[in-house]
Amino acid sequence: MMRSATVARMPSPIPPGAPRHARAAYLLFRIGREQAAGFSARMAALGLRPKHFALLNAIALAGGVSQQELGKRLELDPSGLVGAIDELEAMGLVERRRDPADRRRYALTLTEEGTATLGRARRLVSEGARELLAPLDDDEVDTLVELLGRVAEGIGGGASEPRSGSPTGGTSARARPRTGGPARPGP
Repeated sequence: MMRSATVARMPSPIPPGAPRHARAAYLLFRIGREQAAGFSARMAALGLRPKHFALLNAIALAGGVSQQELGKRLELDPSGLVGAIDELEAMGLVERRRDPADRRRYALTLTEEGTATLGRARRLVSEGARELLAPLDDDEVDTLVELLGRVAEGIGGGASEPRSGSPTGGTSARARPRTGGPARPGP
């Protein structure tokens, strides 16, 4: 999915003179939103969701990984993981095979169609990345990757809770604990 000319030319809502950190955070948000929408559209063209792509990629790279190991590697909640793997299996892209060394364990592997679909998905992702970064030369892309890596390390901060793959981490805003603001009076 190409970025629309309207979105690309929209004036920035950042007021002149805004602090540089605020400008940087806003630009990261805006670029992330555009990239996420484009990525979702590219995956949808293949009948996939972003989580499907992540799982196909991880299964291909890990070769015979179990569901539990995959969930730990991707930091995904087991309940969301099983459903997504079931979907991929129903689509004929993934199969569960008994591990000959441990009959209780199922190893996940890509089918021939799964490998072909992952190849198409990777090409689409690559095209999207090239479109997104087209204004930069190779050295600038390398610098951007280095800087964003440092930012990512700063927010990674160690082990995190498993993610469901949803923006709210698998909880509704109502179910998440409040942070900041005045405390509500007790009963």
